[in-house]
Amino acid sequence: MSLLCCKAEYLSVKSNYTKDPAPEDRCSDDDIYNSLGALLLPAGSDPTTISLTWVLYYLTKNIDLQTRLRNELLSVVPAVSISKLTEAEIQALSDNISKLPYLDKAIKESLRLTPPLRTSLRVPTQDDEVPTMYPVYDRRKNIIEGKRSVTVPKGTVVYCALEGFNIDKEVWGEDAWEFK
Repeated sequence: MSLLCCKAEYLSVKSNYTKDPAPEDRCSDDDIYNSLGALLLPAGSDPTTISLTWVLYYLTKNIDLQTRLRNELLSVVPAVSISKLTEAEIQALSDNISKLPYLDKAIKESLRLTPPLRTSLRVPTQDDEVPTMYPVYDRRKNIIEGKRSVTVPKGTVVYCALEGFNIDKEVWGEDAWEFK
């Protein structure tokens, strides 16, 4: 099991009732219980509303992007009031909205910059090696030749700064902090 994925996120609870995962990969009651905080705590701050607010904020700061998204949305607006649409027409409208590429990109870009879950704690269930893109140093600050991973022993609490990954200039470029 990878250090950065907990079992409850990696496998659904439903998978516990299928034959596919090996018994050791199934979610235990403790795994599910211990992951509830990551799922329920952000809910207390209404992440959907906050995320939508951030999308709107970024769009107000980028009028050209706002205009582009507005035009895309207007391209699927029905000619009649939504209250007059049949169930099939509402479903078709919903399908069309879900296929709008710029809407999808705008939402994902906003979530990259301001994710609803900014950090997470993980505890590996077995010893793990986490690959690095930088040389690994020993305690005397000497480079360990040929070492490109960090050993994380089972049971170690690991703090994952998800927000930091999303704005890392080495990954996203010099404009990583900009809404694009």
